[in-house]
Amino acid sequence: MHFFRLATLATLFFVLTGCGTTSNLKPADNTAGAKKAISLAGYNKVIVLNLKENKASKAFKGGETFSNYVAAELENKKIFSVVSRKKDKSRAIVIDGKVTNYDKGNVVAKMLIGFTAGNSNFDATVNISDNQTGKKLGTILVDKNSWALGGALAVAQTVETLMQSAASSIAEELGKAKKEKVGKDKKVASRQ
Repeated sequence: MHFFRLATLATLFFVLTGCGTTSNLKPADNTAGAKKAISLAGYNKVIVLNLKENKASKAFKGGETFSNYVAAELENKKIFSVVSRKKDKSRAIVIDGKVTNYDKGNVVAKMLIGFTAGNSNFDATVNISDNQTGKKLGTILVDKNSWALGGALAVAQTVETLMQSAASSIAEELGKAKKEKVGKDKKVASRQ
């Protein structure tokens, strides 16, 4: 019985997250000697702008949908005091970027053929910048795809579930950076 529960939870996890990766928050200025961790401790507000669309995502408003997911995750996890979807002149970090691959996939091909046929894909470059200076602080790369071997597991992994999984990972990364202490050996993004 215990094994069945664990197997069910593991399957559910893979269905909801999909395959592929969402990278860690990488500093924009990764000069020699700089640590990879940056601090967003000095920011209490985040502005989430729509990601620029590529040709495939434009018809489905994929950049806007993904940005909505990111904003919702940040609000739910209460990482910043204020989450806004509109640009202003306040002290904040800005999240924007570009959708680089958007493919809804093909349910029939995923179910019957597998081996990446009909896969759903969502890739994006997500930039984190200071709102007042415009200085780029860091980048997160999203490279998500549905289960490569096909079947019911791959069918359940839509481009929307891939975006939701990536948005959750982005919120976690920003949460870590928000808690990061400012120190001599850290790449400091909070007071520039």
